[in-house]
Amino acid sequence: MQEINVNSKFGIGEKVYTIWNRSIGFTCPICNGDGAFLHKGYKVKCTYCHGSGNVFTHGKMWQVDEEPMTVGSMKISIGTDKKQSIAYTLNNAKKHKRKRPERYCFSTIEEAQECCDILNMEIKESVENEIKIIQSKYNTIKEDKVCKEE
Repeated sequence: MQEINVNSKFGIGEKVYTIWNRSIGFTCPICNGDGAFLHKGYKVKCTYCHGSGNVFTHGKMWQVDEEPMTVGSMKISIGTDKKQSIAYTLNNAKKHKRKRPERYCFSTIEEAQECCDILNMEIKESVENEIKIIQSKYNTIKEDKVCKEE
């Protein structure tokens, strides 16, 4: 039997801060966040945001989970190439469990925020462009609507 050494960043019972990504949304420009609008006296569900009042981009922004979590257990996977990956099962004060890969776990909230800032820089430009495209589509729709009403 071969001995395998595993080097993990954290041990059972240690406190960690995690990061996660969330969808980026903004208020629907068609219905102004109402999810519906009046058309010829009838309230109509907005088809642009599907009635949610929000429009989401394809990008996701990283953010820090500000509540520290405690490592409850860890799962170690080792491939034939001897590379290892570690995932932690984390518990918070409310007894919620989350599974996070080691690369998304940090000793301090500052380290976690620094990682988010780096990851978000890569995403920011593409998301800003996507929002501009969505808003330009809205302006075209709005102009068409005004022209048809005249």
